[in-house]
Amino acid sequence: MPYRDEDATQNLASEPVANLIVDFLLVAAGQGQPGPFQRLLDLAVFGRGFDQENEYRARSRWNRFIANAKQRLAAEEAELANIDDLRTIVGELLDIVGRDAVVGLSSEYAQGDYLQQQINATIDRAHALLADGEDPATALASFSGDRAVRIMSIHKSKGLEFDTVVVLGVESQTFWGDQDAERSAYFVGISRAKRRLYLTVCEQREVPLGARSWNVARTEHEEFLSYATPYL
Repeated sequence: MPYRDEDATQNLASEPVANLIVDFLLVAAGQGQPGPFQRLLDLAVFGRGFDQENEYRARSRWNRFIANAKQRLAAEEAELANIDDLRTIVGELLDIVGRDAVVGLSSEYAQGDYLQQQINATIDRAHALLADGEDPATALASFSGDRAVRIMSIHKSKGLEFDTVVVLGVESQTFWGDQDAERSAYFVGISRAKRRLYLTVCEQREVPLGARSWNVARTEHEEFLSYATPYL
Protein backbone atom coordinates (compact mmCIF):
# COMPACT_ATOMS: atom_id res chain seq x y z
CA MET A 1 0.00 0.00 0.00
CA PRO A 2 1.55 3.33 -1.01
CA TYR A 3 2.20 5.72 1.88
CA ARG A 4 3.84 9.09 2.43
CA ASP A 5 5.64 10.08 5.60
CA GLU A 6 4.57 13.72 5.85
CA ASP A 7 7.13 14.56 8.52
CA ALA A 8 9.95 13.34 6.25
CA THR A 9 8.76 14.58 2.84
CA GLN A 10 6.38 17.45 3.51
CA ASN A 11 8.81 20.20 2.50
CA LEU A 12 9.54 18.76 -0.94
CA ALA A 13 5.98 17.53 -1.47
CA SER A 14 4.70 21.06 -0.90
CA GLU A 15 6.87 22.47 -3.71
CA PRO A 16 4.76 23.34 -6.79
CA VAL A 17 7.51 22.29 -9.21
CA ALA A 18 7.81 18.92 -7.48
CA ASN A 19 4.10 18.33 -7.84
CA LEU A 20 4.28 19.38 -11.49
CA ILE A 21 7.00 16.84 -12.19
CA VAL A 22 5.36 13.99 -10.31
CA ASP A 23 1.95 14.68 -11.87
CA PHE A 24 3.55 14.44 -15.30
CA LEU A 25 5.37 11.20 -14.47
CA LEU A 26 2.13 9.69 -13.19
CA VAL A 27 0.28 10.62 -16.38
CA ALA A 28 3.10 9.51 -18.69
CA ALA A 29 3.65 6.18 -16.96
CA GLY A 30 0.13 5.04 -16.15
CA GLN A 31 -3.56 5.06 -16.88
CA GLY A 32 -6.46 6.50 -14.93
CA GLN A 33 -4.80 9.60 -13.46
CA PRO A 34 -7.62 12.19 -13.70
CA GLY A 35 -6.35 14.40 -10.87
CA PRO A 36 -2.77 14.79 -12.13
CA PHE A 37 -3.99 15.04 -15.75
CA GLN A 38 -6.33 17.93 -14.98
CA ARG A 39 -3.74 19.78 -12.91
CA LEU A 40 -1.24 19.55 -15.75
CA LEU A 41 -3.80 20.72 -18.28
CA ASP A 42 -4.74 23.69 -16.12
CA LEU A 43 -1.10 24.77 -15.87
CA ALA A 44 0.11 24.02 -19.40
CA VAL A 45 -2.96 25.17 -21.33
CA PHE A 46 -5.90 26.73 -19.48
CA GLY A 47 -3.92 28.84 -17.03
CA ARG A 48 -1.95 30.73 -19.66
CA GLY A 49 -4.51 33.37 -20.61
CA PHE A 50 -4.64 32.26 -24.26
CA ASP A 51 -7.43 33.27 -26.63
CA GLN A 52 -9.53 30.45 -28.08
CA GLU A 53 -7.31 29.83 -31.10
CA ASN A 54 -4.03 29.78 -29.18
CA GLU A 55 -5.58 27.67 -26.44
CA TYR A 56 -6.57 25.09 -29.08
CA ARG A 57 -3.01 25.07 -30.42
CA ALA A 58 -1.55 24.76 -26.93
CA ARG A 59 -3.91 21.89 -26.13
CA SER A 60 -2.95 20.07 -29.34
CA ARG A 61 0.75 20.59 -28.67
CA TRP A 62 0.39 19.37 -25.09
CA ASN A 63 -1.58 16.28 -26.15
CA ARG A 64 1.12 15.38 -28.69
CA PHE A 65 3.79 15.79 -26.04
CA ILE A 66 1.97 13.53 -23.56
CA ALA A 67 1.23 10.93 -26.24
CA ASN A 68 4.89 10.88 -27.31
CA ALA A 69 6.12 10.48 -23.73
CA LYS A 70 3.69 7.63 -23.07
CA GLN A 71 4.67 5.92 -26.32
CA ARG A 72 8.40 6.10 -25.54
CA LEU A 73 7.90 4.66 -22.07
CA ALA A 74 5.56 1.92 -23.31
CA ALA A 75 8.06 0.93 -26.02
CA GLU A 76 10.88 1.03 -23.43
CA GLU A 77 12.74 3.61 -25.48
CA ALA A 78 13.08 5.44 -22.16
CA GLU A 79 12.88 4.13 -18.61
CA LEU A 80 11.92 6.16 -15.56
CA ALA A 81 14.09 3.92 -13.41
CA ASN A 82 17.11 5.18 -15.38
CA ILE A 83 18.29 8.45 -13.87
CA ASP A 84 19.56 9.84 -17.19
CA ASP A 85 16.27 9.07 -18.97
CA LEU A 86 14.38 10.56 -16.04
CA ARG A 87 16.38 13.80 -16.22
CA THR A 88 15.79 14.00 -19.98
CA ILE A 89 12.04 13.51 -19.68
CA VAL A 90 11.75 16.06 -16.87
CA GLY A 91 13.79 18.53 -18.92
CA GLU A 92 11.41 18.09 -21.85
CA LEU A 93 8.45 18.72 -19.54
CA LEU A 94 9.93 21.94 -18.19
CA ASP A 95 10.76 23.10 -21.72
CA ILE A 96 7.21 22.67 -23.00
CA VAL A 97 5.65 24.25 -19.91
CA GLY A 98 8.09 27.14 -20.21
CA ARG A 99 10.44 28.71 -17.69
CA ASP A 100 8.20 31.72 -17.09
CA ALA A 101 5.27 29.49 -16.18
CA VAL A 102 7.42 27.36 -13.88
CA VAL A 103 8.98 30.37 -12.15
CA GLY A 104 5.47 31.77 -11.74
CA LEU A 105 4.53 28.80 -9.55
CA SER A 106 6.34 30.33 -6.56
CA SER A 107 7.93 33.68 -5.76
CA GLU A 108 10.96 31.80 -4.39
CA TYR A 109 11.75 30.31 -7.80
CA ALA A 110 13.00 33.65 -9.12
CA GLN A 111 15.71 33.77 -6.45
CA GLY A 112 19.15 32.31 -7.19
CA ASP A 113 19.29 28.58 -7.90
CA TYR A 114 16.45 27.60 -5.56
CA LEU A 115 14.28 26.36 -8.44
CA GLN A 116 17.02 24.13 -9.82
CA GLN A 117 17.67 22.74 -6.34
CA GLN A 118 14.03 21.70 -6.03
CA ILE A 119 14.02 20.18 -9.51
CA ASN A 120 17.13 18.15 -8.71
CA ALA A 121 15.72 17.05 -5.34
CA THR A 122 12.48 15.94 -7.01
CA ILE A 123 14.31 13.94 -9.66
CA ASP A 124 16.41 12.25 -6.99
CA ARG A 125 13.34 11.44 -4.90
CA ALA A 126 11.41 10.12 -7.90
CA HIS A 127 14.37 8.01 -8.95
CA ALA A 128 14.62 6.51 -5.47
CA LEU A 129 10.95 5.55 -5.64
CA LEU A 130 11.19 4.13 -9.16
CA ALA A 131 14.56 2.37 -8.95
CA ASP A 132 13.14 -0.89 -7.56
CA GLY A 133 11.17 -1.54 -10.74
CA GLU A 134 7.81 -1.24 -9.02
CA ASP A 135 4.81 -0.09 -11.05
CA PRO A 136 5.48 3.66 -11.55
CA ALA A 137 1.95 4.73 -10.66
CA THR A 138 2.13 2.81 -7.39
CA ALA A 139 5.65 4.00 -6.56
CA LEU A 140 4.93 7.66 -7.30
CA ALA A 141 1.63 7.63 -5.43
CA SER A 142 3.62 7.68 -2.21
CA PHE A 143 4.97 11.08 -3.26
CA SER A 144 1.83 12.62 -4.73
CA GLY A 145 -0.43 11.54 -1.88
CA ASP A 146 -3.40 11.19 -4.26
CA ARG A 147 -3.67 7.46 -3.62
CA ALA A 148 -1.39 7.04 -0.64
CA VAL A 149 -1.85 6.80 3.10
CA ARG A 150 -0.46 9.99 4.61
CA ILE A 151 1.40 9.42 7.88
CA MET A 152 1.91 12.45 10.10
CA SER A 153 2.10 13.68 13.66
CA ILE A 154 -0.93 15.34 15.21
CA HIS A 155 0.94 18.65 15.00
CA LYS A 156 1.35 18.27 11.23
CA SER A 157 -2.36 17.49 10.81
CA LYS A 158 -3.60 20.85 12.08
CA GLY A 159 -5.88 22.55 9.58
CA LEU A 160 -6.24 19.45 7.40
CA GLU A 161 -9.25 17.18 6.86
CA PHE A 162 -9.53 13.63 5.52
CA ASP A 163 -12.38 11.24 4.79
CA THR A 164 -10.69 8.58 6.94
CA VAL A 165 -8.35 9.08 9.89
CA VAL A 166 -6.58 6.41 11.96
CA VAL A 167 -5.21 7.50 15.35
CA LEU A 168 -2.64 4.99 16.54
CA GLY A 169 -2.07 4.02 20.15
CA VAL A 170 -4.87 5.64 22.15
CA GLU A 171 -3.16 4.43 25.31
CA SER A 172 -2.17 5.88 28.64
CA GLN A 173 1.49 5.31 27.77
CA THR A 174 1.12 7.42 24.58
CA PHE A 175 -0.80 10.35 26.05
CA TRP A 176 1.10 10.46 29.33
CA GLY A 177 1.94 14.15 29.76
CA ASP A 178 -0.14 17.03 31.11
CA GLN A 179 -3.67 15.79 30.49
CA ASP A 180 -5.10 19.15 29.46
CA ALA A 181 -2.45 19.48 26.74
CA GLU A 182 -2.78 15.83 25.74
CA ARG A 183 -6.57 16.14 25.55
CA SER A 184 -6.26 19.18 23.27
CA ALA A 185 -3.83 17.34 20.99
CA TYR A 186 -6.08 14.30 20.90
CA PHE A 187 -9.10 16.38 19.89
CA VAL A 188 -7.05 17.95 17.09
CA GLY A 189 -6.27 14.46 15.81
CA ILE A 190 -9.74 12.97 15.91
CA SER A 191 -11.41 16.08 14.50
CA ARG A 192 -9.46 15.69 11.22
CA ALA A 193 -11.89 12.89 10.19
CA LYS A 194 -14.86 13.83 7.99
CA ARG A 195 -16.44 10.38 7.57
CA ARG A 196 -14.54 7.60 9.35
CA LEU A 197 -12.38 7.54 12.48
CA TYR A 198 -10.40 4.53 13.66
CA LEU A 199 -8.80 4.42 17.12
CA THR A 200 -6.28 1.68 17.82
CA VAL A 201 -4.95 0.16 21.05
CA CYS A 202 -2.86 -2.88 21.88
CA GLU A 203 -1.58 -4.73 24.94
CA GLN A 204 2.13 -4.60 24.02
CA ARG A 205 4.36 -2.44 21.82
CA GLU A 206 7.93 -3.38 21.05
CA VAL A 207 10.61 -0.88 21.99
CA PRO A 208 11.31 1.34 18.95
CA LEU A 209 14.86 1.88 17.79
CA GLY A 210 16.56 4.65 19.75
CA ALA A 211 13.91 4.91 22.49
CA ARG A 212 15.34 5.93 25.86
CA SER A 213 12.30 5.16 27.97
CA TRP A 214 9.51 2.83 26.92
CA ASN A 215 6.75 0.76 28.48
CA VAL A 216 6.17 -2.42 26.51
CA ALA A 217 2.92 -3.15 28.36
CA ARG A 218 0.11 -0.85 27.22
CA THR A 219 -3.28 0.08 28.68
CA GLU A 220 -6.23 1.76 27.01
CA HIS A 221 -6.75 5.45 27.67
CA GLU A 222 -10.29 5.02 28.95
CA GLU A 223 -11.24 8.70 28.94
CA PHE A 224 -10.10 9.34 25.37
CA LEU A 225 -11.75 6.19 24.04
CA SER A 226 -14.97 7.05 25.85
CA TYR A 227 -15.50 10.08 23.61
CA ALA A 228 -15.99 7.74 20.65
CA THR A 229 -18.08 5.10 22.39
CA PRO A 230 -21.47 6.84 21.86
CA TYR A 231 -20.90 6.82 18.09
CA LEU A 232 -20.16 3.11 17.71
